[in-house]
Amino acid sequence: MTTPNMNLTLPVVSQTPGPTWASEINADLSLIDSHNHTSGNGALVPVAGLDINADLSLATNALTNVKNLGLLDQASVATLRAIYAKSGDLYWRSGGNAEVQLTTGGAINVGSVGGITGMIPSCSVVFDPSANTYTFRDDSANFATLVASAIKFGSVGSTLFGGGNVSVQLPSALPAAAVSPITFGSFMVATQSGGGSVLSYLSAANGITRNMQAAVGEQIQTGNSSYSVSTGTTTDLSDAIAITTTGRPVMLGINSSGVGSCLELLAGAAGVVGGQVVFSITGTTTTTRGRQSLETTLGNGEYFRIPASSVSNLWPAAAGTYTIKLRGSIETGGSYVAATLTARLIQIYAYEL
Repeated sequence: MTTPNMNLTLPVVSQTPGPTWASEINADLSLIDSHNHTSGNGALVPVAGLDINADLSLATNALTNVKNLGLLDQASVATLRAIYAKSGDLYWRSGGNAEVQLTTGGAINVGSVGGITGMIPSCSVVFDPSANTYTFRDDSANFATLVASAIKFGSVGSTLFGGGNVSVQLPSALPAAAVSPITFGSFMVATQSGGGSVLSYLSAANGITRNMQAAVGEQIQTGNSSYSVSTGTTTDLSDAIAITTTGRPVMLGINSSGVGSCLELLAGAAGVVGGQVVFSITGTTTTTRGRQSLETTLGNGEYFRIPASSVSNLWPAAAGTYTIKLRGSIETGGSYVAATLTARLIQIYAYEL
């Protein structure tokens, strides 16, 4: 009969003859004396059976298959090459006895390596080695604003600043008299006078061209529309478009969209007919722009047409989001006779300049 953990041979009481039972006991005691609780050398010791009351050495062996490492805050740790927690942050005690703070306030401590501090999630600074450029973005992934007392422009390639460097620094006070202009290569020029300073771009061939600038708002009506009005009540004559502006002027207009595109007055009787069209704007502010009147004398069933593209207006829009429609009405009363105003096969548009 043997035991399950150490394979000890057990003499059977009143059955195993002597001296066999004595030999079996001697063999069992030898196994017990050399057991170390590894597999086949005794039962494995559970965690509840451990009482670690001093530093534990792994005798230069690695600690593997660790799920996580829970650290208790320490006032300080003197052990060299040790990692520990202090005031909720992670620290490293170097071999040279330097205390290195690895995190601060739940984030990587980039300040310890001369990095950018105060970074929060979604902020980023990315270097593009192919272009030798850094891109700064804020927590909304938009380009970030840089604040500095002075900015130094180094040479880009071999021609922008003639291989040299240029520093731009705002003066603490305006100069009392005019000074000579400062030219930045073939790119821009700074002039100063007693009244202020001006930084100007040079010719479009050497400076900032329109296609280098950020895109502005531009909306064109999807598909074309044909709507009519036969009363004095102002009525929609187009589908709506929406545009978000930055505060620059916006050009409003109508595109002709198909054969027969026009603004048409159709007389319902002989006499004077009239109508009006206008751009109706709602949103950040509400207004109307580009009101235009059409009036003529027609026979019954006759019509008067003008090109749809002849209606436009330059609108000094404030920054905001707007919905724009073309609307119209028929002149009534007095000497006016019945008529129908039609905006035929048109597309309205809005374009920020």
